[in-house]
Amino acid sequence: MRYALICIFVFGTTLYAQSVQLSSSIVALIGEHNYSKHRALIGVLFERERDFIVDGGVDVVKVAEELQANRLLSLKLDSSQDLSLTLKGNADPLFFTAILDEVLRDLGYQNYLSAEVRVQEHELVDKIYLRAERAIDPTLFQRALKLRGASIVSIEKVSANEWVYTVDTAQAHLALAPLKRGETKKIKRLQYPIWLDVSELRRLNLWSLKANSWYPYIVIYDYKLNVLEVIQQDERSRKVKVDLPDRAEYVKIADLYSRKNLKSGLRVEAK
Repeated sequence: MRYALICIFVFGTTLYAQSVQLSSSIVALIGEHNYSKHRALIGVLFERERDFIVDGGVDVVKVAEELQANRLLSLKLDSSQDLSLTLKGNADPLFFTAILDEVLRDLGYQNYLSAEVRVQEHELVDKIYLRAERAIDPTLFQRALKLRGASIVSIEKVSANEWVYTVDTAQAHLALAPLKRGETKKIKRLQYPIWLDVSELRRLNLWSLKANSWYPYIVIYDYKLNVLEVIQQDERSRKVKVDLPDRAEYVKIADLYSRKNLKSGLRVEAK
């Protein structure tokens, strides 16, 4: 009997905690005022609280979808303006920013400014600005993150153009297909550093295409983006041979001085 009472107490306490978490997640997205104003509707929409709980925590993306569907959460901005996006994570700074760089490009954001990267209470915080007419869609953001083994933990809408995301990157990885030995590929119009998965290779041959003035800057990383080797040349190059060390997983290729120097692209030969 005593054991049964303890189980009931624990179960009830857990449900109450989840209910509080759910309410807090809704408030973080629409604010205290709108939460109070639409309390009755919110009560109906989230009556089945367990539908919004996953692995003991709130599925904040599903909560955002429900609020959007019922016009309680809007992503639209009054005009094209600077969108402030603060991203918090639990990964190495370089790894975290590399993952976010991939995700934002997948979502169509080619130009953005990283204004601040810092560690705050053992958590990495990356604040960026981008020009947009809408805030980032949480559903699309989550989809792009999950392709890389990451996921959204919490979302806070501070204002129409200021959002805060907490992201779990404990199992994250770059979404790159490994190059195969003997494979040759041409990569055109390099506006940003290129990342390659070289986990199955021993060497890379890199050719600069016509109209480039390439001053190589090549960084070799392990799986967690610890730097294994840096290759840089302050002379213009047409071809560079890269012997890959043990544990090499990724290679980042850029120009030492300006991304414009690689605007025509590269030819990559995998060995």
